[in-house]
Amino acid sequence: MKKLLYAFIAAATFASCSVDNNELTNQEQDLTQELASNKSNLGLYKGVFTTVDSKYRAKVDIIFPNKNIMAASVNPTNYPTATLTTQDGDVYEAKANKEVYKSETISNLEFSSKAFKFTFSADKYGENVTVENVVFKNTPSSILAAKSTSESPIVNFTGTYNCVDCGNPEPMTFNVMISNDGTGDQSYSTQMNFNGQTYFGDGIQNGCTVDATNGDLTFCNAESGDGVSSVGFTVGTNSYPVEWTGQMGYSTNTPNCSELVGLWYFRRGTSAEKSGTFRTDSSFRCLDNLVFEDFEDADVNYISSVPEFTDGSEDYFIRTDGSDFAGAVNFTDIIGNSFFAAQDIDGEVASPIQSIVFENMDASLYSTIYFDAIFAEDDDSSNEDWDDSDYVSVDYSFDNGTTWTPFFAIRNDGTEFNTVPLVDTDLDGIGDGEEITDTFKPFRAAFENNTSNNPTNSTTVSIRISMSLNSGDEDIAFDNVLIRGL
Repeated sequence: MKKLLYAFIAAATFASCSVDNNELTNQEQDLTQELASNKSNLGLYKGVFTTVDSKYRAKVDIIFPNKNIMAASVNPTNYPTATLTTQDGDVYEAKANKEVYKSETISNLEFSSKAFKFTFSADKYGENVTVENVVFKNTPSSILAAKSTSESPIVNFTGTYNCVDCGNPEPMTFNVMISNDGTGDQSYSTQMNFNGQTYFGDGIQNGCTVDATNGDLTFCNAESGDGVSSVGFTVGTNSYPVEWTGQMGYSTNTPNCSELVGLWYFRRGTSAEKSGTFRTDSSFRCLDNLVFEDFEDADVNYISSVPEFTDGSEDYFIRTDGSDFAGAVNFTDIIGNSFFAAQDIDGEVASPIQSIVFENMDASLYSTIYFDAIFAEDDDSSNEDWDDSDYVSVDYSFDNGTTWTPFFAIRNDGTEFNTVPLVDTDLDGIGDGEEITDTFKPFRAAFENNTSNNPTNSTTVSIRISMSLNSGDEDIAFDNVLIRGL
């Protein structure tokens, strides 16, 4: 990720080297010096951009050349320059209307071009940055920016979120600006469009661990708020809260990459709650999507072992919005409207063991396959009802379903009857990890595509979610299945 930070500077440096002289020009030396200093108004500012309709989003670079001494005459080549690089890779530039000098307070400096314009302000140290009056292709827009230096570099990501029931089926902007190199513990600034308005918020990154399956990849927790409050920002005059939670995955090896994915909630836990998922744009990603299933409509990516069913009460195996079974079955932090759920499966069919399968995904380019989903179970308080015969198992097959190998599982603690469902961390048939509760929570697992797991060198892989639940109050629910390849 650090390579991303300095790619712009390196490109400018190498492009300006002459055949017989590899030294930096004076202007490049000055810019480098300002980049190394936190206490200067000159140098490089970085940020994120969006139009209010979310049609365009971009990374922002604003360069203020070093002018220590007042020039004898105005030189437009020394005017500050702003560059927008959109999600599609298109580049737009704008020039300031005058030069800026070191230790000068920048107040409403005008940048303009045929494509866009804005005003820029900062104090003499390059702090307290505000960007206002942003217009891009005649559309009101927004820029969030900060000074980027070697001590405090800025990493920025453009991305989108979706909302199932917001009345707008198109993805909307969810941009993130990280006030450091993006690795380890970090603080986030966010830029998000909601109901035709742009809002700014905060977030944090922590709990980073090297992935056990592929040591080139590190995963971190990412969540809204400042570590004390979970609220990322508030919306409207009544200050309704927006919260989000997710994961940052990154690699500092070649290829250098990073991506942020997660879930968001508006007015979480209320009858007016709205929610959805978010993800950074493809140009940043370490992992390629193989399947994303949110169970929101009839366009599904899976095949079920038996036709989906419900008795309207507590026997069901079905994609549902919760209206297909007894009202006593409740879950919280549902994303969107629908999810997949099962309970007392053999109450309606012959076998309690049924499954859904994501078949024959292209695995030819990937050494590791990652599975993410959110899981919940209708919590029965002190009377938990999972038996040692109950389980959920997520399995892979490289031979079109002839052989299945588990890589994630949920079981009880090995007691014969009536205990809580737990993640089976070592896949020994006994739950020993995090409890599955009635609140949907994210879980991730992975397996390698190697000669041991894939001896026939198959180019496709299938993933099965298998459920064995044979009595009332023994249930599971899951949603937002994301399968990716690295």
